Amino acid sequence: MNLSESLMIRDAMREFNAAYRSLDERLSDGDENIALETELIRRFIRNEYFPRIPAYDRPPDSAVESCDGPGIDEYDRVHQYYHPVLRSYRSRSGYYDLFLVEPENGSVVYSVFKENDYGTALRGGNYENTALARAFETAVESGNDTDGHLTDFSHYLTSYGLPASFISHGIYDEGVLIGVLVLQISIEEIDRVMTSDMSWNQEGMGETGETYLLGEDLLMRSNSRFFIEDSPGFIELFSDNLDDQDTAMHVQEHDTTILQISVVTEASRLAASGERGIRIIDDYRGVDVLSAYRPVNILGLDWILPAEIDADEAFAVSTEKSRYVSVIAAGLILAVIILSFIIARSIIKPLNRTRDMLEDISEGEGDLTVRINADSRDELGRLAASFDTFVGKLNSIVTRIQNTVRRAEGISDSLSAGSQESAAAIMEMSRSLTFMSAQIRNLDLKSGESSAAAEDIRNLKARRVHPGEFIVYREQYQGGGEYYSSGPYFSG
Repeated sequence: MNLSESLMIRDAMREFNAAYRSLDERLSDGDENIALETELIRRFIRNEYFPRIPAYDRPPDSAVESCDGPGIDEYDRVHQYYHPVLRSYRSRSGYYDLFLVEPENGSVVYSVFKENDYGTALRGGNYENTALARAFETAVESGNDTDGHLTDFSHYLTSYGLPASFISHGIYDEGVLIGVLVLQISIEEIDRVMTSDMSWNQEGMGETGETYLLGEDLLMRSNSRFFIEDSPGFIELFSDNLDDQDTAMHVQEHDTTILQISVVTEASRLAASGERGIRIIDDYRGVDVLSAYRPVNILGLDWILPAEIDADEAFAVSTEKSRYVSVIAAGLILAVIILSFIIARSIIKPLNRTRDMLEDISEGEGDLTVRINADSRDELGRLAASFDTFVGKLNSIVTRIQNTVRRAEGISDSLSAGSQESAAAIMEMSRSLTFMSAQIRNLDLKSGESSAAAEDIRNLKARRVHPGEFIVYREQYQGGGEYYSSGPYFSG
């Protein structure tokens, strides 16, 4: 919601209209317009002019009281009630002045700053063809529309001939137009916006960058940066050119470049035709600049917005930034290489250790007590943990097998010792058997001899040999052999 739609403005407009009509009726004797304007002048001197004078120069109270006149009590009451609020709004919003205009005759019933246009009629008077009157008529003709309407800059005599632009809003009460709110734009506020509060360097515009506004006539609608920073140098720049000496004089006289400097460049002509772009051009100073331009529409007005910087500075900054970017890029590349190397090592090292351990294990020479012990929690860390678990289990299996082998070797040694003892016993038994066999053979021989002896005895008994007689006899074995034996005979 804009200010014209606020309940306070509607109430102020109604009350100022009523108070103004009442004042007009009381001053109806004689020339109404002269009487009314005289009364408004008195009021301005008493309420606005005297309070601004320092106390030591202020006229006596009697002089102030002499400015009072009949019939202004009601207007004073309304003015005292609304003026502090409206004055505060104007100051906070950055406008030059704020007007309330009644809709019938276009009478300016209220003004914060109270210049010569205060109390005048915008229809049928000396201000009928002014920018303020055009702003008023635009709002009246717009119908039931509270949107703002912008009036282009023009020289406004009331404001000491300075360029002035106005925004007007219709004030409606239940669909009926009861007045018009007019705001006079401050040149200082436009400059503040266009220059980012004079912070060109902080906003990246460097030493020569600027943005400014142009009208359809290609005249400036905001001040040049170079005029703001160095107005004598700017004026001298144009004074050196015979064709621009009049321009320099007007800039110096009005202390502004608004409506004084014409910017007829390739960029401005293209933007006026509706195009936008970026290109290198000669600017209004005759300097090569990098210009970005585009048309803009502000509250119904077609203006042009160029943003320019001297080409030398633009490309110098570009070159410097290129070097700066190159250094940063080289540093980043080096950092990426180092980081990649570190990451690669962190990835390859566990893999190489895993490979080496697997090769040792496959060749039967691995140390199954060694672990990778990766600290990371990524896939490699999980792989290393799984490998450590696998090697641990394999180590347990091999350890059990080694223990089993050791026990088997103990049993084998025991069996080997027992086998050797058994072989010794068997050999001993074999020797015993051989001995026994020899004994048996001896016994057998002896048994044969015993049998032969027994036979001889029998023979001797058969021949009846006398005791003590030696005899020699021959006897045959049963196999056919024979032998001889002799010996004494003893009787039995």
